[in-house]
Amino acid sequence: VDIANKAKFILGDSAKSSPATITGNVLNNGVFAGIGVIDGNFDNKGTVMAGFYDYISPITNGATLEVTKTYKQSPDAKLQIAFSSDGSNSANTKFKAREFEIARGAKLEFIPIHTAENLITTGTINIQNDSSMQKIINKFDSKVVDMAKTNLLDFYLNDDKTQIAVVEKDAENPFNKIAPPTDPILPTNPDSDQGNQ
Repeated sequence: VDIANKAKFILGDSAKSSPATITGNVLNNGVFAGIGVIDGNFDNKGTVMAGFYDYISPITNGATLEVTKTYKQSPDAKLQIAFSSDGSNSANTKFKAREFEIARGAKLEFIPIHTAENLITTGTINIQNDSSMQKIINKFDSKVVDMAKTNLLDFYLNDDKTQIAVVEKDAENPFNKIAPPTDPILPTNPDSDQGNQ
């Protein structure tokens, strides 16, 4: 299977979140999304959405995209893992491969899926982790393991890559800005320690 630039290929039934299988190799220059098995090699030069189909639909915890042979990723390509939470339960998709060839600069991204059914709130999300997930995460340079952002929340992956911290976005409110004081008693000498308060 050869996916052209800007094209999107969906593996499995997105309406039912059911898996499918491709027998043979895949060359991805566009977007490859879904659940199931590639029985062959996978060469990613675009974006792979492992275990999910889009950025707005609820995800199934543990939904997996698996490559039975070698997964290769070029420097500008992305492998995306989705995660979500309803406040009490965490969920994330998974990716598996027998062998990895990850180029320097290739990205692994964790994508928050924020839906009406699963509103992500501040706190901690546990990554449903296993040896295959740790193997993938460790194949990527920590500098290119990215956490996607939303308009309201920021996400941070902890050092051992087992939890995601969810915090409110640190943004200034333009309506609450206060002008600096203009007290004429303050010294105006820039060399004065008092003037630097």
